Amino acid sequence: MSVALDVVTYLSTTIATLTTGTNLFIGTIKDNDLIQDESVFVKGTGGRKPKRTFCDSLAVKYPKIQIVIRSNSLSTGASSVATLADLIYTAMNSDIAGYKDVKPLQSEFVDLGEDEKDRNYYSCNFELME
Repeated sequence: MSVALDVVTYLSTTIATLTTGTNLFIGTIKDNDLIQDESVFVKGTGGRKPKRTFCDSLAVKYPKIQIVIRSNSLSTGASSVATLADLIYTAMNSDIAGYKDVKPLQSEFVDLGEDEKDRNYYSCNFELME
């Protein structure tokens, strides 16, 4: 499975207001009439090379993800990304199936500005350990 799918599964089962395919998506930002303005997008962004353990058949992997939140409201968007960032940051052990640890890649979420429809975008990036 992909790290983005694993995180989307975790978010959709943890946050009642997020539904995969309705306002929670895997991949890049999508914009059409079927997608809500208030949406979350999760994509894998690579990661550092695996670290080999005691034998070549075992490796610890460090995939990275980016979560982008789109919102019509500046305050709602900022609040939503802060909530998601805290939720993912505190996920440990089996919270996200198959991953042992999660760490943020920046201290604060990033305000990406507005699009042509005046919707606000925010992002946060994480590295997971599997």
